[in-house]
Amino acid sequence: IWRLRLETDPAASRRVGVTAEDVARALSGATAGTEMTALREADGSVPVLLRARAEERVAERLVDLPVHPAAGGSPVPLG
Repeated sequence: IWRLRLETDPAASRRVGVTAEDVARALSGATAGTEMTALREADGSVPVLLRARAEERVAERLVDLPVHPAAGGSPVPLG
């Protein structure tokens, strides 16, 4: 298990309309995945996740991760 520590610039974030929650949602979706639907089986259901490819989930590549502001507007790169 790896851990990533990220520090954001609050002033820069405000300028582009991105909140800490927007950043957390983007990182979580890219690394852990976002449940899109579930496949039903006889004994229950299996979640179907959407996440970034393995080579995009490394710290060096996460700086390019697009962060979509929840309030709307264009996505901005994490880095």
